[in-house]
Amino acid sequence: MKRNSGPVMAQAPPNIALLKYWGKRDSALNLPVADSLAVCLDDFHTTAKMQRADAPADSFVWNGQEMGPPYRSRFQRMVRFARERSARDEVIQAEIKSTLPPRIGLAGSAAAMSAFALALSEFFDMGLHSRELSALARMGSGSAARSIPDGFTWWHRGHLTDGTDSFAETILSHDAWPELRILLIILDTEGKRVSSTDGMVRVAQTSPHFEAWTHQCNFLAPIMLEAIQAQDFEKLSSLAQSNAQTMHALCMTAQPPIVYVSSATLRVLEHLEELRRAHPLFYTLDAGPNPIVFTLDGSLSTIESSLAASFPRASVQACRPGPGARIVKGNGAIK
Repeated sequence: MKRNSGPVMAQAPPNIALLKYWGKRDSALNLPVADSLAVCLDDFHTTAKMQRADAPADSFVWNGQEMGPPYRSRFQRMVRFARERSARDEVIQAEIKSTLPPRIGLAGSAAAMSAFALALSEFFDMGLHSRELSALARMGSGSAARSIPDGFTWWHRGHLTDGTDSFAETILSHDAWPELRILLIILDTEGKRVSSTDGMVRVAQTSPHFEAWTHQCNFLAPIMLEAIQAQDFEKLSSLAQSNAQTMHALCMTAQPPIVYVSSATLRVLEHLEELRRAHPLFYTLDAGPNPIVFTLDGSLSTIESSLAASFPRASVQACRPGPGARIVKGNGAIK
């Protein structure tokens, strides 16, 4: 059997949910209560370098800092799976570098966990196919399942208790919708006070509307699939923006309420609604204060200019749909 002894490096993108993941049927395995759909970005990738360590214990360094709770336990869980699957016990040193901070609602953790999962699979010669890699990444962060496949992805909630049928797969390649543009509006890089994991638990336990939310997401998934595959911007706009608004309204019905948006967020959303009168666009929000705007190429420069003039302290970054996780060769090329 092939045994990899040298360092490996993987790269993975953040993904932006169009149909939100908010609620778990199994917290230990990060199994969702409903299907979700998302798109990978072509920028802001995270890299994970992994190599054998001459040390008594594994090391997980993220942006120069050794990881403590809660992330360390997530990495360790994935490593335990890799050792059991490969029947190998090398101690590893993992170094993760992200361009987006975690915990700000822009899928920085998802990118990190998916890059780590792919590097882990390559280092331990696990030979996982895409669905298995997606399920492995999910063990670190639920939404990381969607950063493994290419482009637009559908994360199936699954039904099995072991989670083997809960994975993400591509529903439209990243280059199939060349006019689509995505703007990240970064207003705040401080970590949110209520983590997504804690927020999901609180909502599930205390909101009277959680069951209705779950049914709605499962109902909308095939409808949104059709909109994405048909590249129907207007239909996708209505579905995705409404779903994001519903998720944040749901969080406010928890006890105590959870508010992820800020006053700056609301001012940006009001501005976007004004722009929407003349330009094709919609926004979405994950669990954080930073809006994400979807538009078409012909309107991109006008929207960027308007946001820059109205919100000079915000960082506005333009992206396109991008490929999923990849192994990086020693010369920096993607394999």
